Amino acid sequence: MSIQPNDQNLGDESNKGQIRISDLPGEVQNIAKIIGLKPVLNLVKQYGGESIYIPKYEAIIRTVRNRAII
Repeated sequence: MSIQPNDQNLGDESNKGQIRISDLPGEVQNIAKIIGLKPVLNLVKQYGGESIYIPKYEAIIRTVRNRAII
């Protein structure tokens, strides 16, 4: 059986073999609602079981800000 993501998160019978956002654990559901189901599944395949640090947005743009100041 091929399991395919279903971003619509429909509960009808035609989607029995598809992963839905509601099938994911709580916090992963929140991430899927923000970035989509397919990107979450890619993250899970690549980093499943690992701890990942996600920096604050300000830390990401700090280099750009500093470059603009200079």
